[in-house]
Amino acid sequence: MHELRTFLIVAARHLNAPLRSALAVEPIGEINPYIRRSAATFTTFDCLAFGAVYLYGELPLETELFEEWIGDFAWGTGGPMRYDELAHILIPRYFEQETFCVSEGEGPNNKVETRNEWKHEQDIAGLSELLKQASIDHSLTEWALEIKRF
Repeated sequence: MHELRTFLIVAARHLNAPLRSALAVEPIGEINPYIRRSAATFTTFDCLAFGAVYLYGELPLETELFEEWIGDFAWGTGGPMRYDELAHILIPRYFEQETFCVSEGEGPNNKVETRNEWKHEQDIAGLSELLKQASIDHSLTEWALEIKRF
Protein backbone atom coordinates (compact mmCIF):
# COMPACT_ATOMS: atom_id res chain seq x y z
CA MET A 1 0.00 0.00 0.00
CA HIS A 2 1.31 3.43 -0.90
CA GLU A 3 2.49 5.48 2.13
CA LEU A 4 0.38 8.47 1.06
CA ARG A 5 -2.69 6.26 0.81
CA THR A 6 -2.06 5.06 4.38
CA PHE A 7 -1.61 8.68 5.49
CA LEU A 8 -4.88 9.75 3.85
CA ILE A 9 -6.80 6.77 5.27
CA VAL A 10 -5.57 7.52 8.80
CA ALA A 11 -6.37 11.22 8.33
CA ALA A 12 -9.84 10.50 6.90
CA ARG A 13 -10.68 8.25 9.85
CA HIS A 14 -9.32 10.60 12.51
CA LEU A 15 -10.40 13.95 11.08
CA ASN A 16 -13.96 12.98 10.16
CA ALA A 17 -15.29 15.98 12.17
CA PRO A 18 -13.71 19.11 13.66
CA LEU A 19 -12.37 18.84 17.21
CA ARG A 20 -14.17 22.09 18.05
CA SER A 21 -16.38 24.47 16.07
CA ALA A 22 -17.64 27.91 16.96
CA LEU A 23 -19.42 30.65 15.12
CA ALA A 24 -16.80 33.27 14.31
CA VAL A 25 -19.33 36.10 13.87
CA GLU A 26 -22.98 36.62 14.69
CA PRO A 27 -24.97 34.66 12.10
CA ILE A 28 -27.41 36.28 9.71
CA GLY A 29 -30.54 34.17 9.30
CA GLU A 30 -30.65 30.49 10.18
CA ILE A 31 -27.52 28.59 11.10
CA ASN A 32 -26.37 26.41 8.22
CA PRO A 33 -26.11 22.85 9.56
CA TYR A 34 -23.40 21.79 7.06
CA ILE A 35 -20.04 21.75 8.78
CA ARG A 36 -16.97 20.66 6.86
CA ARG A 37 -15.40 17.44 8.09
CA SER A 38 -11.85 18.63 7.60
CA ALA A 39 -9.55 20.89 5.61
CA ALA A 40 -6.25 20.39 3.83
CA THR A 41 -4.08 22.17 1.31
CA PHE A 42 -2.05 20.23 -1.22
CA THR A 43 -0.08 20.51 -4.41
CA THR A 44 1.25 18.18 -7.05
CA PHE A 45 4.68 18.10 -8.67
CA ASP A 46 3.13 19.49 -11.88
CA CYS A 47 1.56 22.39 -9.95
CA LEU A 48 4.93 23.17 -8.34
CA ALA A 49 6.58 23.27 -11.76
CA PHE A 50 3.98 25.69 -13.14
CA GLY A 51 3.56 28.43 -10.54
CA ALA A 52 3.49 26.60 -7.20
CA VAL A 53 -0.31 26.43 -7.13
CA TYR A 54 -1.90 24.92 -4.02
CA LEU A 55 -5.42 23.49 -3.88
CA TYR A 56 -7.69 23.48 -0.83
CA GLY A 57 -10.56 21.27 0.29
CA GLU A 58 -11.84 18.60 2.62
CA LEU A 59 -9.79 15.44 2.97
CA PRO A 60 -11.01 12.65 0.69
CA LEU A 61 -13.29 10.07 2.26
CA GLU A 62 -11.76 6.64 2.84
CA THR A 63 -14.07 5.21 0.16
CA GLU A 64 -12.44 7.56 -2.37
CA LEU A 65 -8.91 6.25 -1.68
CA PHE A 66 -8.24 3.45 -4.13
CA GLU A 67 -5.12 1.28 -4.25
CA GLU A 68 -3.23 3.38 -6.83
CA TRP A 69 -5.20 6.64 -7.06
CA ILE A 70 -7.50 9.14 -5.36
CA GLY A 71 -10.99 9.29 -6.82
CA ASP A 72 -12.19 12.44 -5.01
CA PHE A 73 -13.16 15.14 -7.51
CA ALA A 74 -11.51 18.04 -5.61
CA TRP A 75 -8.32 16.15 -4.82
CA GLY A 76 -8.23 14.62 -8.24
CA THR A 77 -8.59 18.14 -9.68
CA GLY A 78 -11.43 17.00 -11.89
CA GLY A 79 -10.45 13.36 -12.25
CA PRO A 80 -8.53 10.57 -10.57
CA MET A 81 -5.03 11.40 -9.32
CA ARG A 82 -2.20 8.98 -8.58
CA TYR A 83 -0.59 9.17 -5.13
CA ASP A 84 2.87 9.64 -6.66
CA GLU A 85 1.64 12.98 -8.13
CA LEU A 86 1.26 14.52 -4.64
CA ALA A 87 4.20 16.72 -3.63
CA HIS A 88 3.07 18.51 -0.46
CA ILE A 89 0.12 18.17 1.94
CA LEU A 90 -0.66 20.59 4.77
CA ILE A 91 -3.42 20.00 7.33
CA PRO A 92 -3.99 23.18 9.36
CA ARG A 93 -4.89 23.14 13.06
CA TYR A 94 -7.57 25.76 12.40
CA PHE A 95 -9.69 26.51 9.38
CA GLU A 96 -12.57 28.83 8.70
CA GLN A 97 -15.73 28.10 6.80
CA GLU A 98 -18.16 30.64 5.42
CA THR A 99 -21.58 29.71 4.15
CA PHE A 100 -23.76 32.15 2.30
CA CYS A 101 -27.13 31.54 0.74
CA VAL A 102 -29.89 33.69 -0.74
CA SER A 103 -33.23 31.95 -1.15
CA GLU A 104 -36.76 32.88 -2.08
CA GLY A 105 -38.96 34.00 0.81
CA GLU A 106 -42.47 35.33 1.17
CA GLY A 107 -43.73 38.90 0.95
CA PRO A 108 -42.54 42.01 -0.89
CA ASN A 109 -38.92 41.48 0.11
CA ASN A 110 -38.78 37.90 -1.01
CA LYS A 111 -35.04 37.32 -0.63
CA VAL A 112 -33.87 35.52 2.52
CA GLU A 113 -30.17 35.81 3.25
CA THR A 114 -28.28 33.33 5.40
CA ARG A 115 -24.63 33.84 6.30
CA ASN A 116 -22.53 31.90 8.78
CA GLU A 117 -18.82 31.98 9.53
CA TRP A 118 -17.35 29.11 11.47
CA LYS A 119 -13.92 28.60 13.00
CA HIS A 120 -12.96 24.94 13.31
CA GLU A 121 -10.08 23.20 15.06
CA GLN A 122 -8.65 19.90 13.82
CA ASP A 123 -6.92 17.39 16.09
CA ILE A 124 -3.59 17.36 14.27
CA ALA A 125 -1.70 16.34 17.44
CA GLY A 126 -3.83 13.19 17.70
CA LEU A 127 -3.34 12.55 13.98
CA SER A 128 0.42 12.92 14.44
CA GLU A 129 0.41 10.20 17.12
CA LEU A 130 -1.49 7.83 14.81
CA LEU A 131 0.94 8.57 11.97
CA LYS A 132 3.91 7.80 14.25
CA GLN A 133 2.31 4.44 15.08
CA ALA A 134 1.96 3.78 11.34
CA SER A 135 5.61 4.87 10.74
CA ILE A 136 4.55 7.69 8.40
CA ASP A 137 7.13 10.50 8.20
CA HIS A 138 5.58 13.92 8.77
CA SER A 139 6.18 17.24 10.53
CA LEU A 140 4.00 18.81 13.19
CA THR A 141 4.03 22.44 14.29
CA GLU A 142 1.56 24.40 16.36
CA TRP A 143 -0.05 25.55 13.07
CA ALA A 144 -0.13 22.50 10.81
CA LEU A 145 0.74 18.88 10.11
CA GLU A 146 2.77 18.44 6.95
CA ILE A 147 3.98 15.79 4.54
CA LYS A 148 6.54 17.07 2.05
CA ARG A 149 7.94 14.81 -0.68
CA PHE A 150 10.62 17.10 -2.13
